[in-house]
Amino acid sequence: MIKCTAKKEGYAEAVCEAMTKACEHHPTKRSKGVFVRNLINIDTGEERGLGILIKSGEYREKGIYVNFCPFCGGKLNTLCE
Repeated sequence: MIKCTAKKEGYAEAVCEAMTKACEHHPTKRSKGVFVRNLINIDTGEERGLGILIKSGEYREKGIYVNFCPFCGGKLNTLCE
């Protein structure tokens, strides 16, 4: 089984199979669930990797980015170390 891995100085470089199957790519303000977004530094144009966003309950509108995979436990963020 392949675990999620963090990109150096960024977010997820690769995600596990469970995350791939669970994620959707285009959430709306009212969407709930697990979503993936490609994160890019707009100042430099550098791609930071994939950001995993959970939208539920009081966080449904904006969501919360997670730093570990809820399925395999793999690291998704190296910026907070």
